[in-house]
Amino acid sequence: MYQAQQSSSSTPVRRGVQYQRHYPKSFVNAYGTAMQNPTQDDILSRVWEFNCEWVKRPKVGISETCQTLLENQRILENYRGVVFCPEFVDAFIHHLDTARTALRKVNNKDKTVEGTTTESDVLAVLRLINNSSFNKLATDAFNAGGAAFSMGVSAMVPSTLLTNQKQYADKLSQKKSTEEFKADPSPTHLRRYLLENITPPAECTTQYPSNNHVGGSSRLTLCS
Repeated sequence: MYQAQQSSSSTPVRRGVQYQRHYPKSFVNAYGTAMQNPTQDDILSRVWEFNCEWVKRPKVGISETCQTLLENQRILENYRGVVFCPEFVDAFIHHLDTARTALRKVNNKDKTVEGTTTESDVLAVLRLINNSSFNKLATDAFNAGGAAFSMGVSAMVPSTLLTNQKQYADKLSQKKSTEEFKADPSPTHLRRYLLENITPPAECTTQYPSNNHVGGSSRLTLCS
């Protein structure tokens, strides 16, 4: 009995990839130009067992791919003719349609599909993924979508901070340069805080009253 328990407990547990570690984030530049036209070497250098279920657990990897392709189709259609040209959206969806039943069956998150996944289902998904025309569309989606994402999030985050002065101030560490804004997170103090910390001192020309008297001065320099 003890030997059986010992053998069972020594069997390695095959854990999945942690959600925050999945490979898509490896293809997003933190700032600047979005990655464009990644080569196969670029891709291979970014996927490993710790961040890619296709490497760690192929059954989970292919399911996640199917889920992602199917669940994002609606969003793609919503921006047809708005962000993405109709020809691109229609072509992408056409390729999905050629393997839609298989995509749904291989997607283990779709509980509405009856029947078990067969070899023909898996092969249909693999053929779609490896289709050269579909790969060209996927690359175009990566290039345009990556740039759009980078531009969008780079504008949305500071815009949100600017319109939520209290929450912005709460996130700042306590130091001399932040104490005024943290004490009174008003639009005026936000503007002053940003200008003082962004504009080079040599270009500062405008002065405002200050409560701090340093060396007999009651003026606070603020860049215009």
